[in-house]
Amino acid sequence: ERLGPRLVLKAGVRPAAVAPPFPAPPRARCLLAASTHEGEDEPVLDAFLAARHLFDLLVIAPRHPRRGPEIAGLASARGLRASLRSRGEPPDAPVYVADTLGEMALWYRLCGTTFIGGTLAPRGGHTPFEPMEAGSALIHGPSVHNFAEIFATLDRMGAALSVAGPVELAATLADLGPEQQKTLTAAARRLPRSADPEPILSALARLTSRP
Repeated sequence: ERLGPRLVLKAGVRPAAVAPPFPAPPRARCLLAASTHEGEDEPVLDAFLAARHLFDLLVIAPRHPRRGPEIAGLASARGLRASLRSRGEPPDAPVYVADTLGEMALWYRLCGTTFIGGTLAPRGGHTPFEPMEAGSALIHGPSVHNFAEIFATLDRMGAALSVAGPVELAATLADLGPEQQKTLTAAARRLPRSADPEPILSALARLTSRP
């Protein structure tokens, strides 16, 4: 506070304009669960089942890719076929487990709605900046202390949907059609964008490199 305003480095990230990795349903009918933790995949799968009239594809990108087979098993237990990206399986199932690293930009661009992981589990949430910049409508749970200020702003401006738990997540997704997705992303576009962090990072690098 004495030195100057805090810089949230992730706010300066701009996701790459990447092509979809495979033919998929229309973007508004694709749902992403980004960086999920243990205990979040079950409610996401249940919510997807409740919203099958609106969504054809669920992409689950777990925070820890080793959990891919476990997530596929959770989907199978609910009567949902799942494909695993790590095994090179064809994306011809309603659930696609993106159990790889470094590919999140693909899924943000592919999916019109993103549930932000780490917000139903008590993990404090993961970045909303990248899906927001990619034009994906945002849903999150109550645990957001890692990015408390931006989540509060998103909620206040009607640029994200906050849910209290699994039951509310299912009900919210079951009503989240293309028009509401557009409303959320339009509100997110009205948020002020952060300044380019590069000049600040360069200055810090020069300071720390001095003997």
